[in-house]
Amino acid sequence: MQSNSVPRIKLLTIGDTCVGKSCLVKRYCEEKFYQQYKPTIGVDYGTKLFKLNDQHNIKVDFWDFSGDAKFKDIREAFYANTQAVLFSFFFFCQHKLKNIDDKHLSKWLKESRDYGVRDDTNIYTVITKKDQIGEHSLENIKKWSKQNNIKYFETSAKNNEGVQELFNSIFKDFCE
Repeated sequence: MQSNSVPRIKLLTIGDTCVGKSCLVKRYCEEKFYQQYKPTIGVDYGTKLFKLNDQHNIKVDFWDFSGDAKFKDIREAFYANTQAVLFSFFFFCQHKLKNIDDKHLSKWLKESRDYGVRDDTNIYTVITKKDQIGEHSLENIKKWSKQNNIKYFETSAKNNEGVQELFNSIFKDFCE
């Protein structure tokens, strides 16, 4: 790499619909929270230049995937050559408690691996909407993440909790 070139990260956000993937990215990139839910159709794309610790400029290509099963064929084309993947999860969707278990988490890991995410790609389990979880235990998700050598984060785009820490970790991992 030339000394004057800016490294690029291809970052994917994947997970079920309505879990807050787009809000998480918008909170970080635009420093805003959008209350109204607008589902992603297929794939949404954005790019932004970031400075990490006043030392590294990094250009990040954000690929925000719809979690709807009908877009699986579209998602397939975008997994290759990825440096970071965010598995985004939330317990409550459409006012129901969702059972996030090993099978559910493994489904997204399998899809990403089947379609081109390499074993050396940095993967992060991201609990979104932390402000709405309450007393529910996340131990099964933490355990699954640890067993699969995946970093674990809890975030709230609404309250801006854990968002900066998540993205700083991603960019730091990339620069090492």
